[in-house]
Amino acid sequence: MADLVSPLDRRLGCELLEVTPARARARYPVAGNTQPFGLWHGGASCVVAETLASIAAAAEVGPRGSAAGVDINATHHRAVRSG
Repeated sequence: MADLVSPLDRRLGCELLEVTPARARARYPVAGNTQPFGLWHGGASCVVAETLASIAAAAEVGPRGSAAGVDINATHHRAVRSG
């Protein structure tokens, strides 16, 4: 699964946990991925969403297909400082 993680995800500390056509799960640390006020960065949330959606889509279409994100919109419901 490590070959599914992009250089950006590696820089953010991504740990890919599960990949199926119906579900992709990963863990990213809050530490090192915060905005100047110490909260999880909203841009990091978008990276996580884009990565997991693209990986699950790629699992659905298989090695002969292709998948790419074309639009993303994010609403943040809770701020976090650790985890």
